[in-house]
Amino acid sequence: MKTLHKSGILIFLATLLLILIAIRAASPPSLPQGTISDTAFSAERAYVHLNAICKIPHSIGTAENARVREYITTVCKELGFTTETQSTTAVNRFGSFVDAAYVHNIIAYKKGQHNSKSVILMAHYDSQPNTPGTGDDGVGVASMLESARALQKNKPLDNDLVLLFTDGEENGLNGALAFVNESPLVKDM
Repeated sequence: MKTLHKSGILIFLATLLLILIAIRAASPPSLPQGTISDTAFSAERAYVHLNAICKIPHSIGTAENARVREYITTVCKELGFTTETQSTTAVNRFGSFVDAAYVHNIIAYKKGQHNSKSVILMAHYDSQPNTPGTGDDGVGVASMLESARALQKNKPLDNDLVLLFTDGEENGLNGALAFVNESPLVKDM
């Protein structure tokens, strides 16, 4: 009986230890304290973009969606990227169901030092109609903008860098589909 009691306590302690390890592994890293180097990614600087992007819902085709698009385009230009807006109708077929949307993808491009394949970072900037889109995908957009800023402060890029901010993701990946089907940049990736 004592052996069974000791085994139960050991199993309980081992289980508790595994739970604590799992919680620790799933926890985000702590933010660095003090001043963040200009060449490093800063969550605080990314948060400024997140607040600018995710004020209110900005679903496809709305005035707020256009405001967010203009904000992203302006930041990319300030970072020295060549930007263009791909405005087109994307048609997505799922069996007998057809989904179509007029999308406005933002494509920001920076030439690297070598004539090699491009690196692409992608996030979507539209939100669901009833949410500001902070987690889906405001964080992705803000992270891309901050990453691009930090990259500018480091040594020149080896590869071309493309920042793709798609529209119409919430409707069925319409912006991504339009980019893949129509952009000449796809051949360089």
